[in-house]
Amino acid sequence: EDRPSAAPPPQHFQPGPGFHMPPPPPPSAPRFSGLKGKLSLGLMAMSLSCSVLALLGSRWVRFVVMATMAGLFLDITTQYPLKFSMEYLQHIALLDSFQTLLFGMCLAAAPSLFVVVLSPAVTALIAVCDGVVTLCGPRGEFSNMSLGGYKDKAVEMATSIAVTNRDEWLTQRARSEILLGVYSIFLIFFGKGSLIFCFLFYTSMRIRCMMSVHSQTAFKQLDGAITGLVDKPQCPGIIRKGYHTLRTFLRNQVDMERMAQQQQQQNQARSQGGGGLMSKCAIM
Repeated sequence: EDRPSAAPPPQHFQPGPGFHMPPPPPPSAPRFSGLKGKLSLGLMAMSLSCSVLALLGSRWVRFVVMATMAGLFLDITTQYPLKFSMEYLQHIALLDSFQTLLFGMCLAAAPSLFVVVLSPAVTALIAVCDGVVTLCGPRGEFSNMSLGGYKDKAVEMATSIAVTNRDEWLTQRARSEILLGVYSIFLIFFGKGSLIFCFLFYTSMRIRCMMSVHSQTAFKQLDGAITGLVDKPQCPGIIRKGYHTLRTFLRNQVDMERMAQQQQQQNQARSQGGGGLMSKCAIM
């Protein structure tokens, strides 16, 4: 019996308010096609299965991160053959695979802790479910394979994760990334953290929050929980004031509309010949 195929899962970020960039062009090859596509799916499945082993030792943490990053790279180059040009980077800039690959470079400098594998594990889970839906769905490459009803159950479960509840899983991934950042800060206070990782993490999360509505949702939920605690009368005033100052600073770092207005004002000052030498200095 023919069943309607599920809608193809979106593979690109949903930019937050104030961020404007055209979506990626159609891929030149189907996802998970050819040897490279199957290899990327295999690496994702291996990363997902080994994420549990990260509880046993730090070496598995590195393996999960590296396997996920390699799978993402193959996934991108399968759909968009590698080209060394700015146009190519602009085409893949909003791909979730590309943004997660950049974030994975930050995770390479993270402490070898189990919390590090949460984000790569969710990424691998979604990729594996995408592969099951794409390859074993009604119109997939292995749609005619008979496994006694197990294939239909697997496709149904994968569709629930990769299509129906995709936004919820991506939000959970964003929460795990924020949890990693908060945990790394606590490690620094106890003398066991890495300042280099915190700097890389802050830079990566700033880009991620500007470009991903899921990261913004996770940050808003965390902010609401913390604000509810510090605004209670029992909370010392210095803690309340310190958090609200930090909150305002972080919000300004990802406020694209405010940054665009400042850039427009700087451009107007340059065109009028005012502002001195510092007005001609642009910092990215």
